[in-house]
Amino acid sequence: MMDAVHSYEATVNQVMDDGVMALFGAPLAHEDHAVRGSYAALKMQAAVKKYAEEVHRTLGVPLHIRSGAYIESATGIREGARTGLAAVTTTALFAISLFFIPLVEPLQQLRFAYGPPLIAVGVLMLESIRRIAFDDLTELVPAFVTITIMVFTYNIANGPTGGLVLSPIMNLLAGRARENNAGSIVLAVLCLIYYLFGLPH
Repeated sequence: MMDAVHSYEATVNQVMDDGVMALFGAPLAHEDHAVRGSYAALKMQAAVKKYAEEVHRTLGVPLHIRSGAYIESATGIREGARTGLAAVTTTALFAISLFFIPLVEPLQQLRFAYGPPLIAVGVLMLESIRRIAFDDLTELVPAFVTITIMVFTYNIANGPTGGLVLSPIMNLLAGRARENNAGSIVLAVLCLIYYLFGLPH
């Protein structure tokens, strides 16, 4: 198992009994750490399956992958923040910013004041368009819908929910229903409910 972890440049953080905890994107940050973790998990499963065939037994290995909470830390590490001082500094700056809330509250009435930050965020998000597989419609269509909905609803959260609805549908239409796991189907249903009943019309 450790070979699978190390082959994707991850760090084995802890070994307990027959369990292994690995960190992908630490100490060196990788933008695709979640993908690397998934590939390492597949490699582990393949190794266990091969061993099971050799000893003529039915063996399996439960794998759990979590991504998200570590992303902020990985971003900080990539930018050079390798100690806890970055988190302390961020907390202090947020605390100081509370005193400036009365100054910025009137800006809520000036909707055009949000323009420059939103444009900057949009430009930064354009970088990920390079990673879209344009020859794969199951990836291209949800990505296009995600971008389009974000633009036309003026809401950065509405776009990904549209993509989450379309992704399992596209896999089903392409004959790749096996790629839909329970989590993606549940997310798609919840997002669809949001679009039908929760989104202001």
